[in-house]
Amino acid sequence: MIIALPVEIKNRELDSRLYLATKFLEKNHACIVGNKSIVNDFCCNLGSQYVYISKSASLNNYKKITGSGGAYVVLDEEGGVYYKNHEITLDARNPREVIKRTDLYCSWGEVQRQYLIDEKGMAEQNVIVSGNPRFDLSKPEFSRYHQEVSDYTRDSGLEDYVLISMRFKRFNHQLGGADGQSKFLDYMRPEKAERLAANPVYSEDRVQRDRDHQAALFP
Repeated sequence: MIIALPVEIKNRELDSRLYLATKFLEKNHACIVGNKSIVNDFCCNLGSQYVYISKSASLNNYKKITGSGGAYVVLDEEGGVYYKNHEITLDARNPREVIKRTDLYCSWGEVQRQYLIDEKGMAEQNVIVSGNPRFDLSKPEFSRYHQEVSDYTRDSGLEDYVLISMRFKRFNHQLGGADGQSKFLDYMRPEKAERLAANPVYSEDRVQRDRDHQAALFP
């Protein structure tokens, strides 16, 4: 069986996807790892069955994958743990019309699993608690891997450098400074923009609170 592991955010997902691929290779499964759009195009032209492991549920992506003979699996990349109310993130990333048809959902924990069953209508056998491969990479046995990355940086003459964080999207958004976070909904598909606009995470009060905090940090 061919396993497709698309990558959307390289610095967050690539290492864990490569690690997961090694586990599938040990089971004699061929793997495809790479940029999401390229992996999608490749899979849709395979002409054979495959398993596609997505980081969240997307209706358009689901239709494309299942329409070309693929099994659709979600390996949750966020778990809803960044906010006190985990349901907010799970709702935003898992539209009901997709999640009920998903072949398998790999959740971060039992709380998330039960929510998907009780509130999203998923069958119990289609949701398992797996965590995420990124957690495995933080274990002591992988310290050598991270050390090798540091050694490469040092040996490349990059030991002395200044890291400038640009992670201030509420205040310094690429679409236009402090107002960009609100504008980005205009660039989304209407159905997704409507869903996000109704989500408390993207409420004007929440955005303003984050914007004020980042405005203080930015200077």
